[in-house]
Amino acid sequence: MVRNRGFTLIELLVVISVIALLIALLLPALGMAKEAGNRGVCLSQERQILMGIHIFLEEDGAALRPSVGKDLYEARRKNYGPHMFPLAGNNGYWVRRTGANTRDSGTQAIELDYGDGLAYWGIWFRDYIQDARTVFQCPSAKAMDGEAGFPGYEGAPTSTYGINGYRDPATNQEVLLGQSRDNFARPAQTIVFHDAFEHKLEGPGDSLAAIWPESASETINFRQWRFHSNPDYREHSPYEYYRHLGASNIGWYDGHASSIPESDGTDVPYQWYTGEAGQDRPVATRPTRRG
Repeated sequence: MVRNRGFTLIELLVVISVIALLIALLLPALGMAKEAGNRGVCLSQERQILMGIHIFLEEDGAALRPSVGKDLYEARRKNYGPHMFPLAGNNGYWVRRTGANTRDSGTQAIELDYGDGLAYWGIWFRDYIQDARTVFQCPSAKAMDGEAGFPGYEGAPTSTYGINGYRDPATNQEVLLGQSRDNFARPAQTIVFHDAFEHKLEGPGDSLAAIWPESASETINFRQWRFHSNPDYREHSPYEYYRHLGASNIGWYDGHASSIPESDGTDVPYQWYTGEAGQDRPVATRPTRRG
């Protein structure tokens, strides 16, 4: 009588080891493939946002709902010319809940006014972008500045792009916000927004560029976050600026979106934020995996 011979313990351990090895080899590749897909989704969302911005500028915000913010925008536009980019604050909230100090999802959600000091800059374009809060949520984002913020107000994780809020130190004037579209001679080389930890990119301390006229001795970008006293900020900020396998997705004023690879910022011209003559916009690049 022939008896069936089963696997020995050693043979079973060898099979399990081989399977575990194959899984270990496949998981990173699957993770990179997923992130490559997220990067494409993010670029598509940035293009949708840019399209909404350009429609807004073309119509001079005609679709804005009646509000104090709309009145202020129209009054300012009379002084600064047509096709004016709206002003934006440095916060990331879309709605607040009724009742003091509450985040109870059962309470009524009230959308913030355009001119609210706690409003995310994307609120200005919500009427020009379908499912705006979803579109402003990068699928690779993990954290943003000020998420805990003010009780009762909601923003993150749907406020994941930072607006170019650079202010010229010589004139104390923001170069993009509050300015007419017609003032930009180099829209293809001017940043509107990009992946960031910060909601408003106000200059050398929170942008991709390290070397600026007012900080020519700087050697590293977004220093205020890299060396912040809060360890959570130090941990999250570098990732959020280059959240796509070591690349940052950027929305440019001419309506295009593209990626640039991670760097210390010394090779990123500050003119991309100021709109001055500088290097041409980079072509889309294949990002490298973060170490």
